[in-house]
Amino acid sequence: LFSLTVGKLTHTLLNKAYLMFLCMSLVWPFTEFPELTVWFTLGLLTVYDLLAVLAPCGPLRFIMEREMSAVSTLPGLMYNGDYFRLGLGDFVFYGVLCGRSMFLDYNTTIACCIAVMMGLIVTIIITRRVKSLRAIPALPVSVVFGFIFYVVTPLAVNPYLNELASAYYSDVSNTS
Repeated sequence: LFSLTVGKLTHTLLNKAYLMFLCMSLVWPFTEFPELTVWFTLGLLTVYDLLAVLAPCGPLRFIMEREMSAVSTLPGLMYNGDYFRLGLGDFVFYGVLCGRSMFLDYNTTIACCIAVMMGLIVTIIITRRVKSLRAIPALPVSVVFGFIFYVVTPLAVNPYLNELASAYYSDVSNTS
């Protein structure tokens, strides 16, 4: 009842704040799951997102087509940006990806957040370039980029940054 009431708000800022709060409350339980479970769930949901949006009888495709033909938005389920529309589930799983990266270190968290934004940009570019696609799944590109950054940052970027920092601090201590 609360979702339907607040979801129908006409004030955009309050509606966006409500969507952010709802996403955070849905992401929170995923922080308690084991790492392998989270990545397996993200992988399965990415495949589901592809099938649900691109398959001719997919449920998300039906919702998106209905949404594009209707004047009003689905309350509490869609976020309308300037160039795109995203489902609430996309935001939830972007949050899960970035939230999982927070268990490693700051560099990985920042890298995963950048990867999600890069994935969104690539998705928007694909949507704008391929006019035959009315809707495209927003989750797969961001999750793939996020997973790559999640693996590469601790293995390659962090050792490089640590080496730079140790070289800098050894130079600073030698000159003083």
